[in-house]
Amino acid sequence: MKGNGMELEEARNLFPLLSEYTYLNNAGRPPLAVPVRDKLEGYLEHMMHQPVDDPDMLFTPIESCRNKLASLFGCARDEIALTPNTSYGLNVAAFGLGLKAGDSVAVPDMEFPANLYPFAKLRDSGVNLKLIKGRDGIVELSDIEAELTPDVKLMSISWVQFFNGVKNDIREISRLCSEREVFFSVDGIQGAGSLPLNLSDTDIDLFSSGAEKWLLCPCGIGFTYLSSKSDHLIRNNYAGWLGVDWGQNFSSLLVPLREFKKGAARLEVGTYPYQEVMAFDAALDIITGLGIENIANHIRGLLDKLLEYLQNSTIYRIVSPLDSDRRSSIICFTCENVEQAYNFLGENRIITSLREGAIRIAPHFFNNMDDINWLIEILQKYERGEK
Repeated sequence: MKGNGMELEEARNLFPLLSEYTYLNNAGRPPLAVPVRDKLEGYLEHMMHQPVDDPDMLFTPIESCRNKLASLFGCARDEIALTPNTSYGLNVAAFGLGLKAGDSVAVPDMEFPANLYPFAKLRDSGVNLKLIKGRDGIVELSDIEAELTPDVKLMSISWVQFFNGVKNDIREISRLCSEREVFFSVDGIQGAGSLPLNLSDTDIDLFSSGAEKWLLCPCGIGFTYLSSKSDHLIRNNYAGWLGVDWGQNFSSLLVPLREFKKGAARLEVGTYPYQEVMAFDAALDIITGLGIENIANHIRGLLDKLLEYLQNSTIYRIVSPLDSDRRSSIICFTCENVEQAYNFLGENRIITSLREGAIRIAPHFFNNMDDINWLIEILQKYERGEK
């Protein structure tokens, strides 16, 4: 399958780890790609031998990432901030709205902790935390709508749930929130880089994602989208000197107070992790070069093959949704003695993850049908008791 300038089969060669393992844990962290490593090493080499930094070298990748993220997610470049992780953006939502005692925040009761604890901390200020009860691992739209009472000022949910791969209808949820003037934030880390999304076609106010999963980066970099229509709702509770535009001229800093940057860039605080930004820029080249639609379709084809086997298995039970609208790039299944089955996969150099009593399978564009066939072969061996 072709992407824009690169074939998926060719892209597999960018990941040396794949010659050693069958790697199906991209919802945990990605293997390191050669171009990403090269950017990291290039920066370190620069630090070893260059006594003075080149501002263009440091700041050009920042704006390059901003432009590529805006293109990938269908939004304006000034709606993108480069941030260190998912939690950063969710804290912006939690503490930037000026919520007060008696206000409420609504969050599903099955969220990854990053999308719970920033809002739980608001209870110290008298803000109520409403947990929306899920049913069989899914939060229904009708239950969300029922909980959006007048006291609710903010709702947050994951685009894709980490423990079962449920893809939430964030477009429809954003509509419900917008109609009720509820600020809507999304933890996007388990979808960003594996599923297409045009943020401008939604009423999402804030979307936050680290890049250390499907976006192919080491930890320490990510992004936050803050919609231009909602920018005025968020106040800066903290600020840094690079929230001001110095025009890359740092030889004269003792000037009268300047205005802060406009748009989401005002959320960027202090010195950037330049090496991580450079790595992110290289990773985005890979993603955009292949095309996000191509990536999503390829992953779905791999998972279709796995599901065909699992649905006919005598011991495995799928815990992820099978309807097309709720499927993501993650499939989870369980069985008796699931930890033993998980360890058996590991013994055969198949890397997955164990989450909430289920084995989580998360392939990316660099996986192929041979990987899935090997996974199925080992699952069959376990099913037959050949341990």
